[in-house]
Amino acid sequence: MEENGGAVSEPLRSDLARVAFGLTAAYDAAIAKYLNERSGVDFPERVSISACRAAALRYGENPHQSAAFYKLPASRETSVSAGKMLEGGTAISFNNLMDANAAFELVKEFQEPAAVVVKHLNPCGCAVDQDICTAYQKAYEGDVVSAFGGIVALNRKVDVELARMIMESYSLFGKALGAGGFFAEVILAPAFDEDAVEIIRTLKSWGDRVRLIETGPINNVQRNVREFDVRCVVGGLLLQKRDLVGWEPDALTYPTKAGPSAENLEDLRVAWLVCKHAKSNTIVLVKNQKVLGVGAGQMNRVESGLIAIRHAGDQADGSVMASDAFFPFPDNVENAAKAGVAAIVQPGGSKKDNDVIAAADAHGIAMVFTGKRHFKH
Repeated sequence: MEENGGAVSEPLRSDLARVAFGLTAAYDAAIAKYLNERSGVDFPERVSISACRAAALRYGENPHQSAAFYKLPASRETSVSAGKMLEGGTAISFNNLMDANAAFELVKEFQEPAAVVVKHLNPCGCAVDQDICTAYQKAYEGDVVSAFGGIVALNRKVDVELARMIMESYSLFGKALGAGGFFAEVILAPAFDEDAVEIIRTLKSWGDRVRLIETGPINNVQRNVREFDVRCVVGGLLLQKRDLVGWEPDALTYPTKAGPSAENLEDLRVAWLVCKHAKSNTIVLVKNQKVLGVGAGQMNRVESGLIAIRHAGDQADGSVMASDAFFPFPDNVENAAKAGVAAIVQPGGSKKDNDVIAAADAHGIAMVFTGKRHFKH
């Protein structure tokens, strides 16, 4: 001010105005959000989404795209955004955050110990077990090739035993299954023991690069049902309510002559929840609560099924299959029968349901209808 005759310089005035109007806009957005919620208006005439910059990122999906990470300040949900980044790892990237969110949102679906491995937004491994170390082993073994450079999410604390197992995944399990190596870009968990962090950082050369995100205890009761799922199109936004529908035992129907066993139902639950978090069209094979094969993001459902079956190999015999949307024709059922699939879960609702059911009956396959689909674009 002394240098400008007692006045604030023009660049400083401009910068202060920019910050001040951003703050008042956020305040007005919070008031509008409160009034819309109190009035029960889900999709108001105007939507203002106020978020605070949490980090400048090195770049976006590709090096020629600039990017930053913003948080919704009012969110109280256990999430990647609310997680604590532990010291020591390389700065997190745009793609890391996208994949970490995908992995953590899937692992949140399970009450029992569960582990998820995600690569490029799709789960390549997922398993549940009474022991978190066993769950991780099963998840990793689901696709040891795709797990390289993936994201590991767990819904239990990482202790010394689990940390050592993750870091030695390749030598313990992967090498025998044809992996070329292993490292994780990000490991997420509700908590990390101090000794476990030390093992991760020092046991392998890549350990000092892995990002560790501590999310705190998972509490699905705090899920924000009012938060929008926002997708961008050029010149606009698409807003929808989040897909928070999980496994609903009371809503299931059983249209086939054969019914699923208790073990089948547990596997069908896992397969259905994994389907929900993979890109459409999706087919998932599961056995012993372990994902064996995922066919995701294909332009036709038959190809997705063939990919999942091919990846499962001989293990497909006795497995279960999940489809994120209904079968328009019996072709996937025929392919499932050839692979030895014992049960299938799908939404139902196709004009060809009777043909699909007849094909399942002809092969003695149990089929379960959920009545809801899980498209994910």
